[in-house]
Amino acid sequence: MSAEMHPNRRWPNKGPVDDGLPWSHANPEIGASWQRSLVYGVPQNSVPEVPLIDYDSDSRLLRAARPVLQRLESTIMDASMSLLLTDGNACIVDRRVGLRKLTASLDGATVVPGAIYSEAVVGTNALGLAIETQHPVSVRGTDHFTEILQSLTCIAVPIMSPMDARLEGVLDITYKAGNVSPLMLPLLLEASRSIGELLAADTSRAEQLLLQEFRATTRRSSGPVVLLKADLVITNAKAAALLRPDDQALLRHHCREIRGSSPHSVELILQSGAIVVATFRPVTDQAKVVGTIIDLASANTRGRGARTDPVPHFADSLPGLVGHSSSWRGVCHTVQSQMGNDVALALLGEPGVGKVAVAMALHELSKSHNPAIGPMEIVDASLAVSDHTEWLSTLKAAVRGSGTVVVRHVDLLTPAIAAAAAAIVAERHGNVRLCATAGEQWHSNAPRVLIDQFPLVINVPALRHRLEDLADLIDALLQRHGADLRTLHVTSETIASLGRSAWPGNLRELEGVLTGILTKRRKGAITPDDLPISYKVSSRRTTLTLMEQAEYEAILRALAKCRGNKCDAASQLGVSRSTLYRKLEAYDIACTLTS
Repeated sequence: MSAEMHPNRRWPNKGPVDDGLPWSHANPEIGASWQRSLVYGVPQNSVPEVPLIDYDSDSRLLRAARPVLQRLESTIMDASMSLLLTDGNACIVDRRVGLRKLTASLDGATVVPGAIYSEAVVGTNALGLAIETQHPVSVRGTDHFTEILQSLTCIAVPIMSPMDARLEGVLDITYKAGNVSPLMLPLLLEASRSIGELLAADTSRAEQLLLQEFRATTRRSSGPVVLLKADLVITNAKAAALLRPDDQALLRHHCREIRGSSPHSVELILQSGAIVVATFRPVTDQAKVVGTIIDLASANTRGRGARTDPVPHFADSLPGLVGHSSSWRGVCHTVQSQMGNDVALALLGEPGVGKVAVAMALHELSKSHNPAIGPMEIVDASLAVSDHTEWLSTLKAAVRGSGTVVVRHVDLLTPAIAAAAAAIVAERHGNVRLCATAGEQWHSNAPRVLIDQFPLVINVPALRHRLEDLADLIDALLQRHGADLRTLHVTSETIASLGRSAWPGNLRELEGVLTGILTKRRKGAITPDDLPISYKVSSRRTTLTLMEQAEYEAILRALAKCRGNKCDAASQLGVSRSTLYRKLEAYDIACTLTS
């Protein structure tokens, strides 16, 4: 049942609902959390499906926390309260309940050990919000996003490692909604500090050596510094601002290439296009490498001992592709930096963004670097559904060749077939360039054994995130379909209308619109009157406020995730379909797919 069907329902600290999208809130952190909850598609009026997972019942966190929890448990024994402990991924690993009457409420909301209580799963709640903000939070009653939690009040405090300020977990007190006792927060803060100190005492000798070396390096260096260990990444502020997740994968790849314990420097091009010299210094404990400290320096300010090879110049685009936006240039620079090596890469993005086209451009660049390179072959993983034996044989033959092999739709592989494919690509011929294409969530869902075969990840941006390129893309697509741009042009009003569409199908959808127009017009000006009805967007939308922009983006993401289906998008946002239609009209958002 939607918010519109409850006219007396109130959003937290706000008046009656008027549009179903509560961006305004007296506490900005709660308001921002509600925004994220809508984007995640968390249901408001039904019980969320909370996943239950196996967890380590003898983890370092639990070993450190148990004596503190036992001490706290005695303080809530006669109260309708519970103590909750989660790890850094919002998995509840311990629960202590005072008066048993609270147990039924907690069980009904799946607030039990093994439950994942992140914002992405249950919306705004103290455990998830403390992980997001990494400072103490209070979430009272109707501050909770889902109705089933609105009878509870929760105070949560993050547990930070004293050694490296890393989030280890969250400690929470939950009780029936009402006034918050002023004693609860100091009690939790003290308990959190105690757990952190016990964690530090349990830190291994190897980690202590790594952290000591990291601190010493950051004191000596004025630039970005990174600590890499198998399950740990720590950066100083400059490195955090410089590096993107894809860059971390690139650094890990080079760490695996290092042999011995001597320092090693290499010139890298980051996802942003920045060129740096990375100096890798392995840290050893009794002759065993336990981690790596990485110093990053601008290629223009290289110190003595760094490489002096000339830095290649990279164009702002790729063969056969166009665009000049910053997000697209980052893709171009990263792809071009791979010309001279054989690092396997994964191209991730929404349907229709041009992942295979990027792989083809990389292949052409590789051929210019090495004319002897073989042809490009696409191995479509969707075919494994009907005959996985034949598909695996095709993959095995392809990776024994000498060209570029693109494993398309790799995210469609079942875990068993993915494991078999990983074993095959691990034995690829040294001359083979290996690429995979998949959706944005592949890293979250795919088996680790296959992900590890593709150490470099490139995220190809959605069309709505590179609208600066729209005019260039339109010209290129028109020319691809035989249009003569000397006699045919697109008006600025038409480009503006197209720029306000949601584009869940991205470039493929844009190409479909343009080819339809070319069947009716080959000369003159393409005006808004030539567009399909759903793309005829007025220009009345004015500059948006920050809150409106957040709302606008949330709607676009929901439409993209639901491939333009407005009914599904409304459900994803937790609003009624009529509310979504009003918002689509208010923001001049057009969508071509089913409703």
